[in-house]
Amino acid sequence: VGAVIAVLNLAAPLYAENTIDRSVYMDPTQSVDARVEALLSQMTLEEMQAQTIHLAGGYSIAELKEKYGNTSFGATTTISHGNVQGLEQQNELQMYFVNNSRLNIPVTFHTETLHSSGSNSTIFPMPCLQGATWNTAIVHQVAAAIARQARAAGINRGFSPEINVCTDPRFGRTEENFGEDPALVAAMGVAAVTALHGNNTDGASSYLPDTKNAIVSEAKHAAAYGFGGKDGAAADLGIRTLHDVYLRPWREYAKAGGRGAMMSHNSINDVPSHANSELIGLIRKWGKSTGLLIASDDCDVGLLAHPYGPAGFGVAPDLQHACAMSMTAGMDQELCAPGDGRGQAFTLAVEAIAAGILDKQALRRAAGNVLRAKFAARLFDSPVYPTDGISLLDNAKDRMLAREVAMEGVVLLKNEKSVLPLKIEGDETVAILGPLADDVQAYQGGYTGPGAKVYTVLEAAANYLPNANIVHATGCQVTGNDTSGFQGAIDAVKNASVIVAVMGDSGGRAWDHSTCGEDDDRTQLDLPGVQPEFLAAVSAAYPTKPIVVVLIHGRPVSFVRHDLLSTISGLLAAWRPGEEGGNAIWELLLGKTNPSGRLTQAWPYSAGYVHSQASPWFHKRQGDFDESPYRGGSSQQNGDIQNYPWGPMFPFQFGLSYTSFKLSNVKQSLATVGQNGSFIISVNITNTGNTPGKTVVAVYHSKPISTFVRWHKMLTAFAKTPTLMAQESITMKLEIDVSKLSSYNLQLQDQEVETGMYMLSVSLDPASKPTILNLTVQ
Repeated sequence: VGAVIAVLNLAAPLYAENTIDRSVYMDPTQSVDARVEALLSQMTLEEMQAQTIHLAGGYSIAELKEKYGNTSFGATTTISHGNVQGLEQQNELQMYFVNNSRLNIPVTFHTETLHSSGSNSTIFPMPCLQGATWNTAIVHQVAAAIARQARAAGINRGFSPEINVCTDPRFGRTEENFGEDPALVAAMGVAAVTALHGNNTDGASSYLPDTKNAIVSEAKHAAAYGFGGKDGAAADLGIRTLHDVYLRPWREYAKAGGRGAMMSHNSINDVPSHANSELIGLIRKWGKSTGLLIASDDCDVGLLAHPYGPAGFGVAPDLQHACAMSMTAGMDQELCAPGDGRGQAFTLAVEAIAAGILDKQALRRAAGNVLRAKFAARLFDSPVYPTDGISLLDNAKDRMLAREVAMEGVVLLKNEKSVLPLKIEGDETVAILGPLADDVQAYQGGYTGPGAKVYTVLEAAANYLPNANIVHATGCQVTGNDTSGFQGAIDAVKNASVIVAVMGDSGGRAWDHSTCGEDDDRTQLDLPGVQPEFLAAVSAAYPTKPIVVVLIHGRPVSFVRHDLLSTISGLLAAWRPGEEGGNAIWELLLGKTNPSGRLTQAWPYSAGYVHSQASPWFHKRQGDFDESPYRGGSSQQNGDIQNYPWGPMFPFQFGLSYTSFKLSNVKQSLATVGQNGSFIISVNITNTGNTPGKTVVAVYHSKPISTFVRWHKMLTAFAKTPTLMAQESITMKLEIDVSKLSSYNLQLQDQEVETGMYMLSVSLDPASKPTILNLTVQ
């Protein structure tokens, strides 16, 4: 009884109703931080606790009103569903809390903004394809469109950008990541977050520029998520590798004004991310404001507690201690559904304070950071949204942007005897085979909603080949061992002049029987099911017919089984190409657009190469700078492994084109520069072929003499050219801040640019001999 009385006393109103002072926190001319402090000073502990609650479904509206009517609460998943009726319902719910809670506090409505803003909105290609564009400007455009559509649907906070550095392609969520390189991921993440914030880079304590084009970002998942190729697997990492590879995007995100971070499911060096005070402190330290919001992933705070066996971490004896441990470490808000077996730990914050295991200042900080995001998003000033904004969802302009992105991120990996672009005339027979020729879910990928029209390769064929005779046969499914459809498919394509085989991974989540996505981790990288056997059977039946494989997938694919790579004429990596994917793919197949995508993750011959010498982040060596990083280290390590080379099947930055490019006149503005300086590399790029196209110029760096063993070379900067006409040239200038050369100093426990000589490598592709420059840092 005494404990209950203590809790009640702690939660009792600190101010009488008639003493509430709204003059500052309801004044839109006041600063964000002033409004936060003015409101916090009048809140009870119970009201603060309610702000740390983020509900992921699992309730009725009536239950919400009954439980949180007096206090309001932190956040919940949007209920607008991208339609007028849903938005009206959400507005009504919002106004209930604004009008009925003691302090008139609105609720945050969130959604996933990875590559869409939910139901009825544009489904852009997933980040695995966006990264392959090597074009930060187009990634910025995508994020701006997502923010605009999210606001139109009544959403003010989004879960993105995804800034994991994905070094293990077995990980099912590889498709959600921009790539395996920290510099590239960081650049894409900065482009995205800047757009989500309406180009505001001032951080969590500043207002977003308007309520129509900007939302609060919540980047995910901090950090080293998917390290072991398994969702939630422990990341046991060297400190320098952790900082220089996995945390680099987080540093740059925070410095670019990042406003929120979702912690990862895993532990790092035996510390669960949701209780990692050092990691959380670093993200806040790097940010523009110490008020950067740190939030949980789905019910992960509860997993700190002991009762959850192999699924949990066992570092807290119960939920109350899990709450105290996490909030003390710096966590501000817990995402969890009522009734989830892992428990809503943050609902016990007031009890934890009463028990003496949680300082009430930690709860105050947490509630304040949640409120800071609300004030910054102008929720207190404009809590509801006009329903006419729904008409902006999946508009024609954004749909065309989705197609443009897809065309720019698809990677041409093989083009034997220039089989592509296809030359299809009149009523030729074109065979479209494979289980993903018409699988909508595979094209749109995970974390989207229903409603938008999605064009598959099969459906889009009619738009581009109106006179051709299209023959379609599935042949097999993505998973399973059923080969009964092989012969029927082989017979159906007898008269075809070309075969387009659409294969890869099914999309969605594990419980949807998909093969790539959340919880869809694999032990191998071959095409799932009997797809390799089907492709081999078709190739054996028609050894002289050109076979072009279009991959719809979320991770690198191995072609070791049946030596498939040697049996096909063309190969396109089309990733998760979004709602305009089918149209974009035919634009590329027919040469209406020239492929310009480049790999952002090396493709190994098999999963046996993962975390080996074939992966740049798991084999440090100096080496010859003008050679590929994928080569044997010492003489004993050179050579092949069971007839396969050490290196990857397709290296990082690889991608073919229908034209050719030449790099020339490579210059640097400075030969010597200070540790806090910058320099410019300028290059001339000429389209030496006969087809318009784009290419990528990349700069890598290495330090021949260093105080520690470095990676062979690291990406420093890159740029995508505009479309160059045949024989057209352009001068590109890359301004590089010297901080891009930094590495983690174990003694300083911070990033440092070592003085001395660096080698810079400038190239258009991994196969060409690069131009080498020397730069001295002093």
